[in-house]
Order: sequence, then structure tokens, then C-alpha cells
Amino acid sequence: MVAKTRKQTGKSPGQTPTERDRNLHHVSPHSKSNIRRPGRESKAFSHPNGLSVIGHKLGLTSSSLWKLGVTILLGEYHLSQLFENDRHFSHLSNLEKEMAFRTEMGLYYSYYKTIIKAPSFLDGLHMIMNDRLTEYPLVINTLKRFNLYPEVSLSKVSALFVFQVASLFASYILGYLVAAKMQSILVTHMITLGVCFILMFGNSMLLTSFYASSLISIWVIIALRDRFIQVFKPGVVIWVMQGLAWVGSTVLLKFLLSTVFGASDDAHISGLIKSKFTSYKDFHTLMYTCAAEFDFMEFETPVRYLKTLLLPINLLVVALVAARVILVFLKFPKQKLVYHSLQLVAFTVLAILIMRLKLFLTPHMCIMASLVCSRQLFGWVGEKFRHQAVVFGLVAMMAVQGVANLQAQWAIIGEFSNLPQEELLNWIQESTRPDSVFAGAMPTMASVKLSTGRPIVNHPHYEDAGLRSRTKLVYSMYSRMSGEAVKQNLMTLGVDFFILEDSWCTRRTRPGCSMPEIWDVENPENVGKIPFCTHLSRNSRPYFNTVFSNDIYKVLKFSKDLR
Repeated sequence: MVAKTRKQTGKSPGQTPTERDRNLHHVSPHSKSNIRRPGRESKAFSHPNGLSVIGHKLGLTSSSLWKLGVTILLGEYHLSQLFENDRHFSHLSNLEKEMAFRTEMGLYYSYYKTIIKAPSFLDGLHMIMNDRLTEYPLVINTLKRFNLYPEVSLSKVSALFVFQVASLFASYILGYLVAAKMQSILVTHMITLGVCFILMFGNSMLLTSFYASSLISIWVIIALRDRFIQVFKPGVVIWVMQGLAWVGSTVLLKFLLSTVFGASDDAHISGLIKSKFTSYKDFHTLMYTCAAEFDFMEFETPVRYLKTLLLPINLLVVALVAARVILVFLKFPKQKLVYHSLQLVAFTVLAILIMRLKLFLTPHMCIMASLVCSRQLFGWVGEKFRHQAVVFGLVAMMAVQGVANLQAQWAIIGEFSNLPQEELLNWIQESTRPDSVFAGAMPTMASVKLSTGRPIVNHPHYEDAGLRSRTKLVYSMYSRMSGEAVKQNLMTLGVDFFILEDSWCTRRTRPGCSMPEIWDVENPENVGKIPFCTHLSRNSRPYFNTVFSNDIYKVLKFSKDLR
């Protein structure tokens, strides 16, 4: 009888889609609903255990949760084995393990090391909140400066949230998000931003970011949506005007807030974006763009996407979503697919402009590729069995290059070794006072702080405006300035030792990208002169005394008579 009742309450030929939806969701107050709730298909969800609750919240069955857990464990094992194979990490000494953490990794790990070696957790927390070693002679709160909270570590890439919010706003403009839902999402972002601001002791960079300005701009545009409807006709015109209003108000508000708060920490982002579309360049911009990871996406990346079929499948999925949207006059019911398609476009733009950001594009492409299993998008392939056969065939073809990629990664067998740096760090530990102040290349300074605990004046966290200024003074060693000017710059920072690396003086990734050439942009009057670092590689006197040297590093100490 129950089955018969369910059959009778199904859709009838004479009902419109609206009437069927109304009848489907209407439940008599005196009877139980026959509608299955999302995530309740499995019997496991009838038991009130923790796994069931989590699965119910995520809309997953218990079997899906187990599969997810196994996948995560396999991924963790795969990555740890790749690192072990490449570095032979488990067999390294403590110093070698620390040396393996380069640039910002070493800097951040040094704060973890400070806490675990402190007499108590609170003592360690006090030490990193009153840090005297990272930017000597300044005392800085590293929790405020470096986003050390794991919970707010994503605030470092807050610029990426602008593109997430932009994709959501585009979905709202096209009618796939109602105003109330869009505003609730904005409130969530605003609360999260506020929590980050508090936990980071009032870091003004969060409030003056494009992300914060974007949230406010979108809120105002939604609040004024009735005005837009009155002024502009519904359709493409109102979409374009809302988009232009968002871009214009976000940029204007961002620079207004930066002026009010006197913040310039993210000025390099504006310069970096500007350099991508114009011939603009300065010292800090070239420090980014001369690094391969901040250059435009290299040609090999889309070729690899082609070989694994990621690119063709993503193009097909996005084309099908766009076709559905157009054919049903922007009433395609799958808002999530529209949003993810827009987000994919945003990530693609970012990855093309800055190669390093393809780490966001590739996973999203894999997610979008999984939509080949969607019957709603690929029902035109044929019956279910035929569709499954097509999916299996695609996965098999993708696996050909995928397996080859995995085998190439698993074949990487190496052992970490950096004897010149090990000699340098041991010499610093044994031959200098604990309060001796060091300057040099940013990656090397991170290792010096981590392994020796000596004060440094510059480090790899280049996002801070003050640090960029300090690093520029330090890197004047690789300019064509006079020895007197360079030494005065270092004395201003209170430096005792400078670690000179000849490779930084001669290395040239491409024309215009050696350190002396970068300085030529700042000091065109010095073009043609011999770089100061070249003089030092021959003879460090009279400005410095060479106290240590090997094949890579030369440690220069200020001459006492000229101090």
C-alpha cells in the first residue's frame, strides 16, 4: 500500500512543472513525508553516530566518507614519499633538515622552533610577539606581521578571495543567486575578515585590501539594485553597469582606505598587475617578474593539460554549461555549475598572468573534469550504460599520461646536500657572537635565523612595505653604487656581517634580470659602471674584511677603522 501511495503521488501528465514542484514539497500536517532527505539514502545515516552526523551535514553517504578518508590518506602518503625520495629527509641531520626548509618555509619554521624550545608555551608566545631577531633592530609582533595562525593563514592570499567574491557576484548579476543569499555570503566573508583582523592585532593590510573593498562595494550595489532596475533596462546593459560599478567602486574604495590608514604594504600588488599590461617596472616589480614563478604561464603547462585531456574536457564542460544558460534564457537551474565555471575562468586569468597561481587552477580543473559523470550535462551521450562506457574510456585515456607523470615523479631519487651552506652556518655558530647582526640574500637569511638564531635585518616576507625598503638597502651591495654609499646603507641597519653570494651578482635568468640590471632601472646614471659586488669578489678591502669564504659564500665584516 505504501508503494502504491508513493506511485500515486508522483508526477501526473496534466501538471505543469510549477504545480508538480508545489505538490512534491507539500506535506500534510497529519501525515509523514514520503520525500527522501538529501544525504539519507544510506542506512548508516539512520544511526546517530558521529560519522553519520558529519556525512549528513556534508550531504555524503557513509561509503562516500570512507572513500574520501582513504583518498586523503593515499594522497598524504604519496606526497610524503615524494619528499622523502627527493631529499632522503628521514636520514638527514637536524641541521640538514633545517637547511631543507628554504625561504619562507625556513622563516616560519623558526617561529615554531622558538616556541617548542622556550621554557613554556607562554614564554615562547611572548618571544614571537616581541621578536628582536627578524628585523634587527626593530621589535616586531610576528603574529601580526606573518599570519602565523593556521586558522588565518589563508589571509596571505586574500587577493584570491576577490576573485571568489567576483565569481559569486557574477552569479548574482546573472540571476543565479538571490540578493538575500548573496548578502548572507558577504556577511560570512565580513565576519571572517573581522576575526582575522582581531587575531592579527589590527593588521591594517586586511582592511585596505581589494578583498575588503570588494565586499563593501558589492553590498552597496545589492542594496541599490532597485535603483539600477529603474535606471537601466533588464538584460545585458544592467549586468555590464553593475560589473563596472563593482570594479570602479572597489578600486576607488581601496585607494581611499589605503590613504586613510596610510597603508602601502600591498602597493607591490598594484605594481605587479600594472607591469603585466604596460611597460611599467621598478625595483620591487622586477624582483617579482624576473622570477619564473611570477612570470606569465609558460607554454609547457597548457601542453601538459592537453596531454592529460584536462583542457579539452574543461572546455567541453564550460561550453555545455554556457550553452544550457543561453538556450534556456539564463534560467539554467544549476547555480553551482555556473558559479564553478565562473570561478574556473577567474583562476585561469590568474594562472595566465602569474604562473605560480596555477596551483589554484589545476585542482579546480580536476573538479570540473569530474562533471563528465553528470547525466544532466552529458545525458545526450545516450543511455546510462553508454554514458558510463564513455566516462570509463575518457578516464582510461587520461590515465595513460597520468600514470606516466606519476612514474616520472616516483623515479626522482635524490639526497639533500648543501655542504657550502652547512660550512657557513657552522662557522656562524662557532665564530660569531649570539648578538652579531647579519644581512644578505633573503633565502639565506631565513636559514641563518633558523639554524643559528642570529639577528637578521631582512628576510623573505617581501609583502611588507618596511621590509621591502630594508631589503632594497641590503641589495644595494649588488648595484653599481659607490662603496661608500653601500656601506652607509648597511651601517644604517646596524649590520655586522654581510653574506655575499657571487651568483647573485652574475646570475641572469633573462635579459634585464640580473641584480645590477634591476638596479639600473633605479639608478640609470650608473649604467655602464662595474657592479660593486664584482669589486668585492676580487678584493673586499678597504670597506670590508673577508672573515669566511668557500665556493658559494663570502662573509664580509665591516673594517673597524671605517666603522
